Amino acid sequence: MSNLEELNLSDNQLTGAIPAELGNLSNLRTMTLSWNQLTGIPAELGNLSNLEELYLNNILLTGSIPEELGNLSNLRALLLTNNQLTGSIPLSFINLTHLNSFGFSGTNLCEPITPEFIAWKNTVNVWHGTGVVCPGGELDFYCTMVTDVPQIECEALIALYESTNGAGWARYTNWLQTTSVTNWYGVTVDMGQVTSIYFHYNQLTGSIPAELGNLSNLRTLVLSGNQLTGSIPAELGNLSNLNKLHLYNNQLTGNIPPELGNLSNLEELKLTNNQLTGKIPTELGALSKLMYLNLDINQLTGSIPAELADLSSLWSMKLSDNQLTGNIPAELGNMHNLYYLYIIRNQLDGNIPTELGSMSNLHGLYLSDNQLSGGIPTELGALSRLIYLQLNGNPLTGSIPLSFVNLSALKYFNISETNLCEPTTPKFLAWKNKVSDWVGTGVICENQQICLPLIFR
Repeated sequence: MSNLEELNLSDNQLTGAIPAELGNLSNLRTMTLSWNQLTGIPAELGNLSNLEELYLNNILLTGSIPEELGNLSNLRALLLTNNQLTGSIPLSFINLTHLNSFGFSGTNLCEPITPEFIAWKNTVNVWHGTGVVCPGGELDFYCTMVTDVPQIECEALIALYESTNGAGWARYTNWLQTTSVTNWYGVTVDMGQVTSIYFHYNQLTGSIPAELGNLSNLRTLVLSGNQLTGSIPAELGNLSNLNKLHLYNNQLTGNIPPELGNLSNLEELKLTNNQLTGKIPTELGALSKLMYLNLDINQLTGSIPAELADLSSLWSMKLSDNQLTGNIPAELGNMHNLYYLYIIRNQLDGNIPTELGSMSNLHGLYLSDNQLSGGIPTELGALSRLIYLQLNGNPLTGSIPLSFVNLSALKYFNISETNLCEPTTPKFLAWKNKVSDWVGTGVICENQQICLPLIFR
């Protein structure tokens, strides 16, 4: 049988080891042993110098691939899929310069990531592998081997891994272990580009790398609830498709980059509970699609920019627990879509703008613990949808406006630690009795400007 050129024994019930003697069939061009129950690949098959096609799929093969198969210089097709093979693809395979199709999916084989192997892999037209990088490859991961996203995006992910101690993450399944970024924990790929990075409470430490700004199709970036330090990279302002940026509950410092005002598609900006300083950038007022702006629990200073009133889509603005000063901008009254305004525990002064009475959709107005003075504007009585009104901890004076009887939706009202008094007209008292959570001053208004203690209900 020395002249045999084709051997096809597929789909039988053959068992046992593949005979080493098959390596003596020097003229063999095609060997097909698929769909049997054979074990082990003999090293002697590496002697088949004329072999062009080798099909050993679905035969329960165990063990590793012999290095000697790298001698099959004429091999064009190698199919090892659906076996129990283990170990690494031999580095000797870089000598298989004519290999056009290589399949080993459904096995436990891993792929080396040496530059030479990666360069050879890129010459194989049809590659169906496991996507598993051989152990120890983490230190030498090359983005040139990743084919499901552009190299620049892979490099941005590697920068995130390296700058935030990826090896110490709570979860990092498949990171730097598979050649398919789609399989990496926390990463979403759509149409060949990274669209989401989601690492909520995943024990990231270190800084946010500027390279994330290269992820041009990123729509979601969630790094909240970690121990990130350093500043927010200005390069994040390049992410023109970003919808959601969550960096809250970290230890970030420095200013809020004005470049974030370039994020024309941003809907959620949540930077709560960091150590951010400086002023609120006026450029944020350009975020026309923004619905949630959470800058609370930081160390921001300066005044509230009037430009924030241009956020026509905003539902919720949280600026509490900072060091903001100056007046509340009257322009905020133009925010007709705003549901909640939180400016608690700052150093704001001046009067409450009458224009706030134009915020027709407002459900919650939280202005407590500032230095606001003067009276409560009568115009606030026009806030027919208001449910929560918190004005306590301000040196406000005068009477609660009688127009408040129009606040039929109000459930929570707090004016404690102010100098306000409460009217006693029957209509006002009837309205007051409908407010389920009332925290007042205990002072009633008298026509003769005499204030008497009010017995709490």
